[in-house]
Amino acid sequence: MRVLFLAGREASYARNEVLVRALRGFAAVDVIAPAAEPRSQWLSSVQVASRALPHLRGGYDLLVVGF
Repeated sequence: MRVLFLAGREASYARNEVLVRALRGFAAVDVIAPAAEPRSQWLSSVQVASRALPHLRGGYDLLVVGF
């Protein structure tokens, strides 16, 4: 199973880490997160969405949008 995990905040945020660790217990997980701490949540969402678009046709079985 392949999972694409989109983090609206940094990937090292505690909730994101717990979810990714749990998913990696049974699936291959690719994580897309903002490159740096964004100035706004809106800007972060746009950045993650634009980086995720090319991956959406990648044959993932599950798409998880984290905090």
